[in-house]
Amino acid sequence: QTCALPILLWAGLQIVAPTWGLGALATLAFGLDLMGAFTAITAGTLAGGSLLGLAHVMGRVGVPQMFLARYALGRRPATVIAFVNFVSTMGWVAANAVLVAIAATRVLDTFGVARSAASELLVLGAITLPTLYLSVGSFDTVRRAMRWLVPPLLVALLPLSVFALADVRWDIAPTGRAAGDPFAYATMWLTVAGVVAIGQVATWSTSTADIARFHRFEGPAAGRRVFLVVMGTCLVVNVGLQMLGAAFATVAPGLDPAVEMARRHPLLALDALVLMVLGLVTTNFMNIISGSLSAKAVWRS
Repeated sequence: QTCALPILLWAGLQIVAPTWGLGALATLAFGLDLMGAFTAITAGTLAGGSLLGLAHVMGRVGVPQMFLARYALGRRPATVIAFVNFVSTMGWVAANAVLVAIAATRVLDTFGVARSAASELLVLGAITLPTLYLSVGSFDTVRRAMRWLVPPLLVALLPLSVFALADVRWDIAPTGRAAGDPFAYATMWLTVAGVVAIGQVATWSTSTADIARFHRFEGPAAGRRVFLVVMGTCLVVNVGLQMLGAAFATVAPGLDPAVEMARRHPLLALDALVLMVLGLVTTNFMNIISGSLSAKAVWRS
C-alpha cells in the first residue's frame, strides 16, 4: 500500500503525450545526439523527481496542497497561487483532452471513420466522461481504477516502443545549435536538462500533496520509502518515454507518432488509441481534482 499505489499514480500521471513530445524536442529542436539527450533528460528528471518526491512526502498530513501552502506563504499569497494553479490545471485539462481527441480521430481515420468536427466532439465527450467520473469518485474508486488502468497502459506502451526504436540510428551526430563548438553543445544540454526539471516541477509540484492523499504512509520509515518511490517512478517513466520521443524524432521528425504508427499496422493503430485514451484519463483526473481544490482554496480565502 505504501509503495505500490504511489508507483501507479505517478506512472499514470507521466504517461501522456506531452512527455513524449518534450523528449522529441531534445533532438528535434535543441539538436542533441541521443546519448546527450539521454544524459540531459536523466539529469533533469533526477532533479525534478527529487523535488516532487520531497513535496509528495509533505502530503502525509492529509491537507490539500493549496491549503498547505498557507503555512509557508500566508493566506493572501497562497490564494493568488491557488488561483493561478486553478487556471493552469484547467488549461491542461482542456489542452490534453483536445489534443488527444484530434489525434484519436486521425487514428480512427485509418480504420475508415471519416474525420470531422462531429467525430472530434464525439470522441472528446467519450474520453471526458470517464475522466470526470474518476475525478469525482471516492479514494477507493481512484485506487481501484489505477490498479486496473495503469498496468494496461504500460503494456500498451511496449509494442509502440519496439516500433519507435526499430529504425533508430544511435550514432547520429548533434545538429543545429548543438553542432557548433563545445560551449554551444553544453548550452543546449543544460537547456534540455533545465526544461525537463522545470517542466516536471511546474506541472505537478502544486498537486503533490493532493496525490499523496490517495494512499497511506505506513510506519516511521514510510516517508523515506515514498520519496524514493516517487523519484524512481518519475525517473524510469519520464526518461523512458522522453527517450522514445527523442529517438522517434530522429526517424520521423515533425510527424504525429500515433498517426505514423497507425499507418504502419492496424494493431499499432489500436494500441496507440488505447495508450492515448488511458493516458488522458490517468492524467486529467488529477488535474481536475487539483484545480477543484485550488478553486475551493480561493473560495474559502
